[in-house]
Amino acid sequence: MYINIDHYLKSGLLYSDLIFLAAIKQTKKEILEILTDDIISRFKTLELITSIKGKKDEDERLKIRLSEKGKEFMIKLSFEGAEDEETTTIKNWIISVYKNKDGGIVKNKTELGRRLQWFKTVTNIQGNFLAVLIQCAMQDTYNNSCGQTFYEYKKDNPRAMLSNLAENLFWTPESIYDKHKTLDKSPLYTYYEDNQQYIENIWKTNLDEDGNRRK
Repeated sequence: MYINIDHYLKSGLLYSDLIFLAAIKQTKKEILEILTDDIISRFKTLELITSIKGKKDEDERLKIRLSEKGKEFMIKLSFEGAEDEETTTIKNWIISVYKNKDGGIVKNKTELGRRLQWFKTVTNIQGNFLAVLIQCAMQDTYNNSCGQTFYEYKKDNPRAMLSNLAENLFWTPESIYDKHKTLDKSPLYTYYEDNQQYIENIWKTNLDEDGNRRK
């Protein structure tokens, strides 16, 4: 389990609380059965849990579930849901570009932030290096207004890629049931791998070793 340390520290919870919350989320009976009244009381005070009806003679601890606030907390606790300031800045820039892009679609801003945060974490491509990579990809993205088919466009530009839905730039699920993010399903990472020398030359030209833009 990946943990956003800043979010955890701000919560004021004990580390053991995270184990219990994860168990409640997954309804792990063997752990729910050892919840103490103190833990349950604290979680209720923080509005992190709620109770379902369940069976009349069932142990009350087994009826505990995460509240909406509890679910939101657990999402933010994981690195995929923990959108940092840099991610928010880049996300807002992408949204602005896609809204002005012919055929560009921004369907889910929250999901865009999660996929961007995930991409940063697993590739360790961050800051201006990431911004330049995204900019290159968007410049090489096929546009309907160019007056060519995609295949004609790709003959003129071998780096050409398709990317109309903003959040799919970082990870494109194979179906609505696909929840497992992998880099082989990331159009941006595929673009980087296929054009690595080109991208690294752009980085060297525009950025110094610390990722600051050259004057």
